[in-house]
Amino acid sequence: MMSRLDCRYVSRSFFVVLAASLACAGSVFAFNPPSDRVGPLTVRVEGPETVTQVDAPLDVRVTLENDGDEPIAGNVRLGLTDGWQSEPADALPFTAATKSKTTCSFRVTLAADCHSAHYPIHAYATFTWQGQPRTAHPILVLETKLPARPKPGPALAWEPLPLAGDRTLALLQVPVCRTVVAVFGRPPKTMPVGWTGAAEGSRSSVQFQNGLRLGDASRDVLAIHPPWFEGQVGTAWVEYPLALPRAKPIRLRFATAVTPTGNGDGVTFRVRAVALDAPDGQAGDVVFERHSAAKTWEAGEADLSRFAGLRVRVQLESDPGPAENTAFDQSYWAEPTLVVGAPRSPMVAFPPIMLDGDWRLGQIQVGATACEVRVWPGQRGLLDATVGFLGAQRQLYFRGFRTRVLGMRVDDPGSPVTLEVARPEPLPGGGYEVRHRFQSPSGAFDLVGRVALKDHALRIGFQLENAPPPRPWFAPHIEELAVDQFSQMVQRVYVGHGNVIQQPGAFDLAFDGHRLATSHVGFDFADGLSLVQAVDLPPERLDVDPAAK
Repeated sequence: MMSRLDCRYVSRSFFVVLAASLACAGSVFAFNPPSDRVGPLTVRVEGPETVTQVDAPLDVRVTLENDGDEPIAGNVRLGLTDGWQSEPADALPFTAATKSKTTCSFRVTLAADCHSAHYPIHAYATFTWQGQPRTAHPILVLETKLPARPKPGPALAWEPLPLAGDRTLALLQVPVCRTVVAVFGRPPKTMPVGWTGAAEGSRSSVQFQNGLRLGDASRDVLAIHPPWFEGQVGTAWVEYPLALPRAKPIRLRFATAVTPTGNGDGVTFRVRAVALDAPDGQAGDVVFERHSAAKTWEAGEADLSRFAGLRVRVQLESDPGPAENTAFDQSYWAEPTLVVGAPRSPMVAFPPIMLDGDWRLGQIQVGATACEVRVWPGQRGLLDATVGFLGAQRQLYFRGFRTRVLGMRVDDPGSPVTLEVARPEPLPGGGYEVRHRFQSPSGAFDLVGRVALKDHALRIGFQLENAPPPRPWFAPHIEELAVDQFSQMVQRVYVGHGNVIQQPGAFDLAFDGHRLATSHVGFDFADGLSLVQAVDLPPERLDVDPAAK
């Protein structure tokens, strides 16, 4: 049973939508009129209700109407926010004669970085009435409906990732990739490096999604929908630039499926390879092809050995198939992994066979007996370590921590990040600290892990240090942290308030106030041991997968 209590630095929001059938519903959400009356003077602000561009100044007029029997003189100015400016910037003098009105005109310029939102334009009219200073303050609220600004991604060069022999590579974690959308009968369109979304015109789409569950198995996927909008049928692929080693064999292993929603005629899945310097948009040689409408995972494998030693673009293509029917053609490539040569086996068997070479952290009390807590470091230090609770009659182990930084699983030997060193140091008072030094396509960083017994509990923590400095749309942080796999089947899950699930099947719960409403969960395992797992930040979700333990 894989039970993961994921804790990610991801903000989530929810909205409560109320529907009411009111005759005046259109005015319920309106703002007060942009006018204010003080004594005999009524001041109004006149301007556009909606603005659709930032580079065109707005004409704003302030009308001052005097209903009194004496003239009123004063000054009027505009008050703006968020870098908006008015011309003139200073107050204008005005005189409103008896039973008459006058107007002051301004020109307002929007800030270049303003957003689609509601913005106020304040008018302040100051004057003297009955011997006292007075101020009328109307507010015009206008809405800006601006075109979406392009989201700048990290600047990644289109360069091949060099690979050594005897390793794996998880393609979905390689940040340098690009999409090609090819509407039949038109030149293919190559998107910028790292692009995701829906293509303008054809609406072909590409997205990456973690933890997509189909049937009883949850996988990280590349989701591709081929072109479909308004009869624009075509194909789409995502390509990865790789410098393949001379080592053989080189195989790409993956699984495919289509959306469980609706009944289409399937998708043709292809793996291609083309020379790195081939023209943009060129489709490569087909090394795997399968047309399938399966809604659960189907394993697949492509042999890339004939490209050993070459610089290539490996392409994952989703085609609507021979009938060119794009209905329900949302397709998924699950965890495509390049296997080169003979990758190393884990340093420690799971569960451990030999009990040497471990860190002995101490004992915790389990009922009337004591359990010794041990840690077996792995090839990636603490990230793929095995942690064991060893009693006289019963043992429970879990293996490793799913840890994602900069979009990449740093615990995975198939990750494109390079672990340069994992240096353990004993901690004062017991326990260990492991500094994992990584080099990634986006820069170097340290992931510091600590493990120790404290207050009769095993405490494990991770902290990101020495990471590249943040910039817009790029903020290095620990995106995912979760216990990966247990050695026994779970019999009972305690999750949320009063929620007990016996003999669970595969499921996941998102964190909210009703389902996963706590930062801790409990498990009863088959041999009678129980475990409580807690996190010090609100978790994102709980995954339970008995088939994977």
